[in-house]
Amino acid sequence: LFHPRLQVRMRAEERVNPYASAAPLDDELHFVTARFRAGISADYRDLRVVLEVQDARNFGTAAPGTDPGSSFGVHQAYGEVRHGGSYLRLGRQEIAYGDERLVGPLDWASAARAFDAVRGHYQHGIVGLDLSAALVAQQSAIVDPGPPPSTRRSGGDYFGAAQLSVAAFPALSIELLYLYRRDRPDAASPTRDRRISAGSLRVSSTQVHGFRYVAEA
Repeated sequence: LFHPRLQVRMRAEERVNPYASAAPLDDELHFVTARFRAGISADYRDLRVVLEVQDARNFGTAAPGTDPGSSFGVHQAYGEVRHGGSYLRLGRQEIAYGDERLVGPLDWASAARAFDAVRGHYQHGIVGLDLSAALVAQQSAIVDPGPPPSTRRSGGDYFGAAQLSVAAFPALSIELLYLYRRDRPDAASPTRDRRISAGSLRVSSTQVHGFRYVAEA
C-alpha cells in the first residue's frame, strides 16, 4: 500500500537588529522562507519504507549547491519492521520525545532536523521502552604538524537516547528520558572531547473531562 506525501510551506519574516548583524545594512531584514517536500511511504504487512526529499531555502536564492543558504536533499529515508505497537527503524528519520523541548525535528526551521539513526521501540501493555542511537558526524582525519608530522583519526560524534514510559491511567502518564552526546576531536578542534548528558521527567494526561496537563522537569 503506497501513501504519497507532499508539503509546500512559505513563511514571511521581518528581523530588526538581528543577533548576527554583519553590517549596518543587515539591521533590518525581510525575507520569505520556502520549503517543498515530496515523498512516498510503502507498507507491506509488517514492513514499511519511507522516502522523502525536500528543498528548503529563502525564496529567491540561487540554485542548490551555489548558495550556502539553500538546502536540497533527502530529509527522510528509512526502513521499518513493526509488530503491534513495537518497531525497529533504520535510516535517516525524524526523532521526537515528549513535547520536543530537548529533542525533536525542529519543524519551525525550513530545513528542519533529521537523524541518521537506528531506533527501536518496544511496547508491552502500558509500558514502553524506546532506544535510539545516531551518528552526528563521521570520523575525520586530524593532522598534527609535529614535529614529526603525523595523522590520526577521530572517532566521530554520536548521540543516544533512552526513554521509559508508563501510561498508568488516562490522567497519568510518566516518561523518563536520558540523552547522551559525545563529540570527539576533529580538524577544527583537535583537542575536543565533549560529553553531554541530560535527563527529564515528564508527567502528562490525555483529555479528561475536557482538560489535560503536562509537567516536565
